[in-house]
Amino acid sequence: MARYPLLSLLALLALVGCTKPEGQRLARAAVQALYTDHTAVGYHERKDFGFRRYYAPDGRLEAWNDRQGHRRGRWWVSDDGRHCVQMANTDEHCRDIYRGADGHHRKYGWVWYGYRLLLSYRDFQPGRHIAP
Repeated sequence: MARYPLLSLLALLALVGCTKPEGQRLARAAVQALYTDHTAVGYHERKDFGFRRYYAPDGRLEAWNDRQGHRRGRWWVSDDGRHCVQMANTDEHCRDIYRGADGHHRKYGWVWYGYRLLLSYRDFQPGRHIAP
């Protein structure tokens, strides 16, 4: 360990930054059904704001949040079942979706400091309900 102190420190920091997901990871078909033609209402855990996001069947995404107002993007489900999003002028991100014992869904993914809880969903409403 003393031979590679920086590498050891980075490995330790990565472990400390990881979050063990609660519940069961959803399979691809379940993720597709959960989001398609639904409005997700939730909270961004990392950035500290509430949001609504409508996931159209054709892959369009319309979002509203407390900080940025209305935004647009696109969404899809990867072959390995991760929920992917790309908002206008941003990089795409694909994340794992879990359903907790409480019945609520949560999005987890890798960020620069580890595997973390990113979004908590309060509700998925059928159809488009984007206004706050």
